[in-house]
Amino acid sequence: ESYPLYFYLNYQWLSLHLDQDKQIQDYLSNSKQSLYTRKLRRKWLNYLYKQGKWDVFVANYKRSKSKQMQCRYNWAEYQRNYKTKALTATQKIWLTGSSLPKDCDRLLEKFTQSSFLTQKLIWQRFMLAVKGRQYSLATYLSKKLTNAQTRKNSEAWLRLVKKPELIYKTDFFQGLSNSGQAENGCLCHEEANFRRCGACDGIMGGAKVII
Repeated sequence: ESYPLYFYLNYQWLSLHLDQDKQIQDYLSNSKQSLYTRKLRRKWLNYLYKQGKWDVFVANYKRSKSKQMQCRYNWAEYQRNYKTKALTATQKIWLTGSSLPKDCDRLLEKFTQSSFLTQKLIWQRFMLAVKGRQYSLATYLSKKLTNAQTRKNSEAWLRLVKKPELIYKTDFFQGLSNSGQAENGCLCHEEANFRRCGACDGIMGGAKVII
C-alpha cells in the first residue's frame, strides 16, 4: 500500500471489476476524496443503477446537483417501494424551466400518473419554461392544464411572447382572469414598454415579469 501507484492501480482494477461491492466500498471509505474516488463512485453507481441493485445504489449515493442523478436516486427509492418519498422528491425535480434528462422518463411517467403532480405544479413549470424561453416545453405543459380558464391564460402568454405588440391591444385581455395561480401576471417582453405592464394588473394576477 505504500507503493506510490498503489492507489491508482487499485482504482484501475476496481473500475474493471465493478461487481466487487465490498472492495469498492472499502476503497471509497478508506481513501481520501480525490479525483479517483469520485470517478470510481460515479462508475460504480452507474453500474449499480443499470444492474438494478437498488439497495446498494441508495446506500452509496451522495447528494448531487445533477438532475440525472436525482432522478436515478428517486427511481431507485421507488423501486425499493418508498414510493411516497420518491414522488414527493420528484415535485422539486419537476420544477425546472427546461427539459429533464432521459433517465428521468420512468420516474416522471409514474409521477405524472399520480396525485403528486398537481395543476399548480404544471402551471409553475409552465411559467418557468416561458421565462426560460423554452416555448416548446411551455406549449406541451399548456396542454396539460385541465382548467379551461387557466389553459386560456397560458395560451395568451404563448401568443404574447410571440407577438409582444399584443400587450397594447386592450381586447387581447378580454376573457382572461386570475385563476388562482400566484405566478400569474402580465408578461413584459423586452420589446414592450415596461410602463404598459401596469395595464395588466388584476387581469392575470398583477405580477410584473421581464424576460
